Amino acid sequence: MSAPKKTKHVDQFTALGEFTTLVCDTGDVEAIKRLKPTDATTNPSLIYKAASQPQYLPLVQDAVAYGKTLPASTSDAERLAATMDRLAVNFGAEITKIVPGYVSTEVDARLSYDTEESLKRGRRIIELYKELGIDKSRILIKIASTWEGIKAAEVLEKEGVATNLTLLFSLTQAVAAAEADATLISPFVGRILDWWKKETGKTYADPEEDPGVQSVRQIYGYYKKFGYNTIVMGASFRTKGEITALAGCDRLTISPGLLDELKECHDPLPRVLDPENGSSFYEGDRIRVDEKAFRLALNNDPMATAKLAEGIRGFAADIEKLEAMIAKMLIPPPDQFSQLAAFTTIVCDTGDVETIRRLKPTDATTNPSLIYKAASLPQYQPLVDSAIAAAKAVADAGMSQKERLDLILDRLAVNFGAEITKIVPGYVSTEVDARLSYDTEQTLARARRIVGMYKDLGIDKGRILIKIASTWEGIKAAEVLELEGVKTNLTLLFSLAQAVAAAEAGATLISPFVGRILDWWKKKTGKGYADPEEDPGVQSVRQIYGYYKKYGYKTVVMGASFRTKGEITALAGCDRLTISPGLLDELKECIDPLPRVLEPIKAAAVYGGPKMRLDEKAFRLAMNGDAMATDKLAEGIRGFAADIEKLEAMIAKKL
Repeated sequence: MSAPKKTKHVDQFTALGEFTTLVCDTGDVEAIKRLKPTDATTNPSLIYKAASQPQYLPLVQDAVAYGKTLPASTSDAERLAATMDRLAVNFGAEITKIVPGYVSTEVDARLSYDTEESLKRGRRIIELYKELGIDKSRILIKIASTWEGIKAAEVLEKEGVATNLTLLFSLTQAVAAAEADATLISPFVGRILDWWKKETGKTYADPEEDPGVQSVRQIYGYYKKFGYNTIVMGASFRTKGEITALAGCDRLTISPGLLDELKECHDPLPRVLDPENGSSFYEGDRIRVDEKAFRLALNNDPMATAKLAEGIRGFAADIEKLEAMIAKMLIPPPDQFSQLAAFTTIVCDTGDVETIRRLKPTDATTNPSLIYKAASLPQYQPLVDSAIAAAKAVADAGMSQKERLDLILDRLAVNFGAEITKIVPGYVSTEVDARLSYDTEQTLARARRIVGMYKDLGIDKGRILIKIASTWEGIKAAEVLELEGVKTNLTLLFSLAQAVAAAEAGATLISPFVGRILDWWKKKTGKGYADPEEDPGVQSVRQIYGYYKKYGYKTVVMGASFRTKGEITALAGCDRLTISPGLLDELKECIDPLPRVLEPIKAAAVYGGPKMRLDEKAFRLAMNGDAMATDKLAEGIRGFAADIEKLEAMIAKKL
């Protein structure tokens, strides 16, 4: 006769589900799909963990896309907060497709002591679920069990929004939550155990002695004894034994790992907690809790105080990790163009109007070479034709061909400048014919005509910088113009002597050249000067900036003629920098941190010498003694003159 077969018990997951609603505590949608619980809970730590996994990238991307659609007036902080709420809702929405019951979604733990902000975020979460077609009855708004959090839950419950009061470690918190009519509370088991193990050195191996288990039983008993309808959902389990010691509790939210342990175990699972005998777990009187009593009771409970604070800090830390991840996608770190603009006025060095429109600098500079290049492009032929027509309309019959060309060239430069003033909010620099660099009177005549042409187009002289080469004659012309209320930009500046003379003349702005100085020294020495800190052009501008700040000059220093992005970043903080479109694009494409290098307060230390006194003789002697400055000034004038002549030839054909 064969031996009788042993009856195999159902697994403990199934057995527990007979008298306790099983809740899965995870943000992992696939784990919830596999385990098939009734409800699910998430928290910032779980969402951060899940959002870091590649399979949930679409949920993250959708939240980021939502954040990007918010109005432009939305601050970065508010945009990030709204995106974080949408991300939590995205995970929750996926979970509602799997579980038939509640899904808990948590309010930012950093708002745990702010009732109004908790309400605002709680309402927004519900609204976001509504936009996805999910009724609020499916959602529990999860809030920390501070006094402020409990008060927020009380308001939400009156508005028909169900709440889950979490990070609950004491009977006092539980009583206040029930009095506020919270739908559900989450008393933590394992974290209470952690505290007592550390405090006493005991292991509490027997779940019947576990302080976390005893806390939940006491709360369950209190609720059943005094007839509260708030659901008790034990949470934060360390072992399967803690779970089975609370079998029969209204709900238990359990990690996937421990749910798997329950599924694998077929030992009998007796019910421990039952509504009929629940009151036996609490033998005391009813507790009356107002704010003062609540705060005093928490103060007198070191475990609850410590674990509540620690829990909020922990969730806040994971929120910040998640925010850092989302912010990179939602609010890209500022590019170097934006960083530089925080302490230096950015100027675009081009005659290409469309490029200026694209780059959106504050100011713009042009020169004969740039105007020639732009005027050769088909899209700017109307500006050329307009200049010719305007010049013909005002030309005298007795004008020579040369005088007519000069008139047209000035009008052409003004036409480009006028278009640029429609785009940039600041200055536009327009250059006087470089062939007049050693003729003060002719420079003045042409400058005044340029200003008059702008006036004819309705553009105030306050928007224009008349650009003149930094010869002695040019500097003297600038001095006269400044006295007439015309602002000047002294260009082709390669030395401290030129800079000092310009400042003494009251010039509004100077353009010390960087790259052209570097070119000279590279050719002279054969060195590469790869490090911007050794770049002679960078050092020259720093010296000039330091001199001006040391002796209180108001003349604006605008570094110019850059060869590399490194030269620009090495002068971050300079008053202005005029930069080619290509290098401005490089700045826009780079997100490396850009520290400020030049600051007015510290700049004086860069120049250690005495104040210079310059009359014409001293200026010319100083220039004679500076081979680089002499060579580059002469070369610059020749180069601009050559491009003016190319432009004249192009115009002459049209005439």
